[in-house]
Amino acid sequence: MWCKVVPAGTISSNLEFRSYSEHRPRSWHAEHLSIHYLTHEILKISIHTQQHSLIMPPSYTISNALPSDASAISSLFALSWQSPFSRLQFGNVEPRDLAKAMKPRIAQQIAEKRMLFMVAREEKSGNVVSVAQWTVPPPPSKGEKLESKDKGKLEETGQEKKERKEREAFDEEIYLNSLPASCNTALIALFTMRVRVLRERIVQGAPHFLLENLATHPGHRGQGLAARLIRHVLDMADQRSVVVYLETGEENKARELYGRLGFEEKGREEIELKNFVSREERERMDVGDVHTVVAYVRVPCRTT
Repeated sequence: MWCKVVPAGTISSNLEFRSYSEHRPRSWHAEHLSIHYLTHEILKISIHTQQHSLIMPPSYTISNALPSDASAISSLFALSWQSPFSRLQFGNVEPRDLAKAMKPRIAQQIAEKRMLFMVAREEKSGNVVSVAQWTVPPPPSKGEKLESKDKGKLEETGQEKKERKEREAFDEEIYLNSLPASCNTALIALFTMRVRVLRERIVQGAPHFLLENLATHPGHRGQGLAARLIRHVLDMADQRSVVVYLETGEENKARELYGRLGFEEKGREEIELKNFVSREERERMDVGDVHTVVAYVRVPCRTT
């Protein structure tokens, strides 16, 4: 069986080999060209495959956090709290020191299931690269039936409100005592109290999902992880017909994300800084005399 080179365009490929039964002398030049062409094509395919693998985006999985994730979560929070207002609260403390201070509390919250921590893991490494921390409303009592128009509108009882306030005060005291000495605990306590007042004014005791914290590792931002973590809980809220609440700084770029996810601004709270931070420090950090917190609410979508 002998082969000969068919001119380009004769059938479909640039170089194609057709079999003939006649015995003709083997053309070394034709075989050399065929080997060269095939080698060149294989090399192009290999390069294309390598380039394609290099630009493939990383894959992530969404799941509940484990107690063993407390270190990664605390590190993400510490890295994310780098805004001027956050630095006024936490001072020049190193992120690793702040993370170390937060880790025990986060591990306890995960283990006791007092809060919901949803995390995004990079599939290749298994590392936690994004986290959303939520306070979840208690489920309705057994046998309690609600009309559709009343779902999500039950206010907490006086006893429940008292227990919640005591729990919040206890958690706040533990949190403040765990922070490094360089932190401005007076400003942190004021901020915590004022955002709580804002939240109570907006939700008025109704059950709600509360987004406490949201953070993504700098190397994994722009992948839509924050939106995925939030949407996961939005689905839960829709199933229970409960509103979702969050607050954030007026300067936070994440406000655009919240708007796209269906959140609407419902109120603001201004925090005076002059009694807690010197003028020199405020000027150095390029912040004004007031820090504005914006409250957002997302009403549940109807589910079938």
